[in-house]
Amino acid sequence: MTREVIDFSLLIVDGDNLLHRVLGGRTDGGLAWLIPRLRAALPAGARSVVMLDGGTGMGQPMRQRAAPGVEVHHSGKLDGDTAILGLLGQRPYFERARTVVVTDDRALADRVRHSGGISRRLDWFIERLDGPVSISGHGSSARRGSIGGGRAPAGPTQPDQALGSGRPAWRPGRGATRKIGNPRRRSTRMR
Repeated sequence: MTREVIDFSLLIVDGDNLLHRVLGGRTDGGLAWLIPRLRAALPAGARSVVMLDGGTGMGQPMRQRAAPGVEVHHSGKLDGDTAILGLLGQRPYFERARTVVVTDDRALADRVRHSGGISRRLDWFIERLDGPVSISGHGSSARRGSIGGGRAPAGPTQPDQALGSGRPAWRPGRGATRKIGNPRRRSTRMR
């Protein structure tokens, strides 16, 4: 499989979206884990901004240089999507075509494309951080990108026995957030 090559000068990462997908949420260790991988994956001359929702701790700056070519921004009172679109909108229009926004948020991706930028999903980004790796011991010979240095994503991969429902555990992807109700509660629908 060949990798898609995109010539970009700025990579904006929806940080909370990425950290939630890969680590289950934002942690201090999550950024320390992400920054060196991101720096190593950036092409020469490109820079990156990791946008996080909300503010920082007391006395902390809203923008910090985390590594050469990599900055971490906090959206403050704005939501992260609005802050990302603001960064994109500050760029001259011809430079927006060389700006990639990485997110799995469909609405944000549509707004980025409408504003003249390029959007890519998290899978595209994750593949560039570590490349494809084999996940063994999980009943699959499929190859997928993994930021975790070749380890399979954390979390159960067998049916969820904790709930006693026999349903498969939550898996990312299309339809992953479909609501099916509380499995512990008996249905009150009339039959």
